[in-house]
Formats: sequence, C-alpha cells, structure tokens
Amino acid sequence: MTRAESARPTSLSRRLQWRLEAGAVHGWLGLCRQLPAERASALGASVAAAIGPHVPYSRMALANMQLALPGLDAAGRARLLRAMWANLGRLGAEYAHLPRLGDPDAGYVEIHGLEHLRPTIAGARPAIVVGAHLANFEVLNVLLARLVPRCLTIVRAPNNPHVAAPLDALRRTGGGATSPKGLQAARDSMHALARNGLVMMLADQRMSDGVRVPFFGHTAGTPAGPAQMAQRYHAPLVPVRMERLGGVRFRLTVEPPIPEPAAGDARARRAAWTEAVNRRFEAWIRARPEDWLWLHRRWPKPAYADAGAR
Repeated sequence: MTRAESARPTSLSRRLQWRLEAGAVHGWLGLCRQLPAERASALGASVAAAIGPHVPYSRMALANMQLALPGLDAAGRARLLRAMWANLGRLGAEYAHLPRLGDPDAGYVEIHGLEHLRPTIAGARPAIVVGAHLANFEVLNVLLARLVPRCLTIVRAPNNPHVAAPLDALRRTGGGATSPKGLQAARDSMHALARNGLVMMLADQRMSDGVRVPFFGHTAGTPAGPAQMAQRYHAPLVPVRMERLGGVRFRLTVEPPIPEPAAGDARARRAAWTEAVNRRFEAWIRARPEDWLWLHRRWPKPAYADAGAR
C-alpha cells in the first residue's frame, strides 16, 4: 500500500472485506494449531493443491513458467503449478507452528555454511543477506533472527492490517526486528548495519523502479537495495537458500558471499552485482522450481507477449 493510499479513507466495503479475510486467516491458523505441524502442513498442501490451480492467479504463474522455463511443456507446467500450490498450502498452515519450526534446536532445519556469517554473529561486521521466496521463507526469517543477533528482516506487509499484525508478530518470534519496505526500512537498515547487524531481504520479486538486469534471460526490474547497502557499508552480500526436503523438513544453506564486480563505476558495479544475485536465484529455482512463488508478475508486459506467454 502506498503512502497516498494509506492516507485515503477506507470504504465500508473494504473494511468488511478485511474483517472477513482476517476471520478466515485466524480460523485457519486456529485449526492448524490444534494439529501437529506435520499434519497441519499436509492438510494445507492437500487443500491448496486441489483449489489453487483453478484460481485466476494461476494464469500468471503459468505465464511465468512459460517465460522462464520454455522447455517445459503444458503438462509439465500443470504439474509444476500443482506442486507450487502444495508448497504454498504447506507454508500457510506452517505459520501456526512458525516459532517451533524456526527453532534451530527443534530439528526441523539442517543448517549449512553458517561460518559465512560468523563475523556478523560476533558483532565484528555487518552483512546483507539475500534470499528468495522459496520453500518456507518465513521459517528462514525466524531462524536467522535466532542465529544472528541484531537481525532485521525487510518485509512486504499485507494490505489488510488485521492480517498484517498477527503475521508480523509470528515473524518476530525469533527475536529479530521487521521493517516494511520503503523509507522506514531504509532507516532501520542504516541503524542495524551501523551496529554490525544483519539485514535480510527477499530480492527475487519485481520492483518497477529497480535496476533492469536479466532474469531467466529476460530484462526485469530488480531490487538494487542489497547491492547498494553492501557498497555503502562495505558489507558482504550473502545469498541464503531455503529448501523444502519433504513435509516439514528444510535445509538452510548460507552460501559464500558474492564478490562485488571490479569493473565500472559504482552504479555499473551495483547493476552487475544485482545481476549476479539473479543468476544465483535462477540456479536455485531451476533446481527446485516447485519451491518458488510463481504467482507475481516478474517481467514487463512486453516480455510475455514476445515469448508467446499468456
């Protein structure tokens, strides 16, 4: 929601819609809390896989698949769509168990490569962490906050404030802070990095005013904030990958920092650095495409027309 939108009076119909949505969310989470995490996750997968492929948003997901994975035929895209919805259904149910799933001592997540964040854990230098909307990225947020002191996660809050507040409270169960995208996030990030903290961003979705670099071979507006902050604070740019290994079992891999390109001025290096992040995301998505959130428009409209995607 933009500042101008937030300043406008909210209509009665919108307020009623928000209340109904919030009631559905709270009811669903209440049901899932009554079940063990494994059963809740499986229930979410079954419901979403049955319903999701038939909702209008799925048309955009199929178009994205056609654009990014042109070698995948229609039957393959249909299978991938159902698997994507199953993962999202699991994620939606797993919110109810997020504090437990994001506990590094609970045994739900294998952790690899944490040595790449040791200086930040010790408070010796800041770090910028970039991830993608893969597997259960909310578990990633909670887990990092528990592993790394002074952890800030930049989030996009739902437009519905009755849903945003409880979800944000769950995200902060790891003890870290969250900040909504925009000016507030910029201020909070400066404060965290000045204290040798960690700033975490999911940087795989479209940003209309972002730097235009390739993603799956097509130019896409991409968030330049991670590279920009890494330049300003001389901080490592660390990719962190989340994978679903089956059910409520996950693997978190902290990969070695992506080095800043040496050629060009600061702006050119920033763009090249952002492109390198995109290439890392591409590799993760190709390896486990069912884990990725395919629902949002990632490329400009002409790219879909040029590729024949519908």
